[in-house]
Amino acid sequence: MKSPLKDKYDFKSSKIIKEFIPPKSVVESYFLYSGAIELNLAASDRLVIAHTNKFPIYEFWHAAKHSSYRVAGLAESTFDKMKDDGLFYYLQESWWSYGDPFYRAALFFILNRCSSIGMASCGEIQRNDFDPGALSRLRRFNGENF
Repeated sequence: MKSPLKDKYDFKSSKIIKEFIPPKSVVESYFLYSGAIELNLAASDRLVIAHTNKFPIYEFWHAAKHSSYRVAGLAESTFDKMKDDGLFYYLQESWWSYGDPFYRAALFFILNRCSSIGMASCGEIQRNDFDPGALSRLRRFNGENF
């Protein structure tokens, strides 16, 4: 399964890692961000326990695991209303202050996808990177083995 998040350091060698970790293994990852490695391992019959010390990343994956369809719906409807690039830059500074954790996860997703460097709180805005494929991957995310 491909990650819905954008990561400029997307790890390309998960095929090699899978050769060293047999199926049915329990894998602990301590560098969770985009989930590229972790989701690939989970989709290939490994149980992945991912850790992060960054609360926004934990919160995004927790929300996606428990209600990915809700996060994707909030992201889609919010993105459709964002006509001004100034709003993106404002949200880069304040997205974490919203009360609803699912809405924060949706904002994290939007800002991650639209950031030139894949970071929710910085980077130049690139609207074209909020694509239907990433939204579909988020909507279909089920978190099995993850």
